[in-house]
Amino acid sequence: MEDLAHHQKMAPIATSSKYEALDQIVDLPKGATKEQVTKAIEGHVLDTAEVMGRYERETK
Repeated sequence: MEDLAHHQKMAPIATSSKYEALDQIVDLPKGATKEQVTKAIEGHVLDTAEVMGRYERETK
């Protein structure tokens, strides 16, 4: 039987990305902060989506 430590190292990894559809193009400088983006898109978000991925590392 494999030990718990091995299972913890091999636990699945989850990641997600969030997307927002806007009703206009926003003009932001390169390197804009999260706060600048949030303010610029305020009132222009038509819809949102989140993509979540889950994977496991291949064991050798």
